[in-house]
Amino acid sequence: MKEEKHENIDLDDLEDINDIESYLNNKKEKKYKSMFMKTFWWILIIYICICVVMIMLLMDNDLNSKECGYIAIIFIMSSALFISVSMLIFKIFQRFRKLSANFNEISSTNNMHVPEDGDDEIAMLGHQINDMVDHIEQLNKENVKKQLLMKNVEIKSLQNQINAHFMYNVLESIKMMAEIKGDYEISDAITSLGQMFRYSMKWTSGLVTLREELEYVQTYLNLLNLRFDYEIYLSLNIPEQYMDIEIPKMTLQPIVENSVYHGIEDMAEDTSIYIKVYDIVEKNILAIEVSDAGKGMDEEKLKEIKVNLYLPHEDDSKEHGRALRNVNERIQMFFGKEYGIDIFSKKGLFTKVVIQLPLERKQ
Repeated sequence: MKEEKHENIDLDDLEDINDIESYLNNKKEKKYKSMFMKTFWWILIIYICICVVMIMLLMDNDLNSKECGYIAIIFIMSSALFISVSMLIFKIFQRFRKLSANFNEISSTNNMHVPEDGDDEIAMLGHQINDMVDHIEQLNKENVKKQLLMKNVEIKSLQNQINAHFMYNVLESIKMMAEIKGDYEISDAITSLGQMFRYSMKWTSGLVTLREELEYVQTYLNLLNLRFDYEIYLSLNIPEQYMDIEIPKMTLQPIVENSVYHGIEDMAEDTSIYIKVYDIVEKNILAIEVSDAGKGMDEEKLKEIKVNLYLPHEDDSKEHGRALRNVNERIQMFFGKEYGIDIFSKKGLFTKVVIQLPLERKQ
């Protein structure tokens, strides 16, 4: 077995990280040069062998002038071919080295792209590298946006928890005072409000079961019904197998709240909000429909709300639809851009919000 020769290097001579990087880059440069030289030497050996054969033929006295001319032509063509192939290989290796040098700079330079000169395989490789860089940059931007959104949610949650703890304790005291006086209707109302505060304080992973979210929505409607002279009922059509599936917290309540204030309140009559759950197995989708028989909206208003769903998170100039945009962003943050919400409406008839979540979840 041949022993590999290693270059001895005194690490004490490498004073800083720049020296180390320079040393490693020099090693790479030597490796690339050796690859070119290996190829060049093989071609040179073949060329020398051809030259030796032709010289031996020319030294043969039996050859006439015509045959010698043929050999001379072959020698000239071989020489031209040797020079051409050597230049071509040198050019190819030079382009590869340039591509590699530009690629190494990507890690330390923002918005760095390699040149895409030509229309051959090397240019195609440069194009693929640029596509990869663009994709990585896009993923980094989405990751930063996701982290900022999560951080904002955590901060708001912490603020809400501080306020909710205080309010919850005060409500418990008022509830006890109401029960002592025998006013159990007020006690029940305070209990419902306390349950909402308790739910808002419970923030772990940002996900809750569908069952928990529905209980919160029902509590919310119970409190709303205390204000109104009419009743808003919650009608459910949900297979039991989906009751414990996890969804982002506060997904349904903002939608139900929109249904009440933008579709039902002006009608001032008994009505229902319908929540239906079904699956679309071939598309790996679990759909949650929230619909009401309220006043609905025209096509222009519906289009405006759909456009607002995908406005940048920083753009809060559009008040209407902000809650739906927040729900849509959080769904996509947890599950990906292919999921989210869609809205359907007919003026004077209904409004329906369809929430699309993944049916099969990656662990």
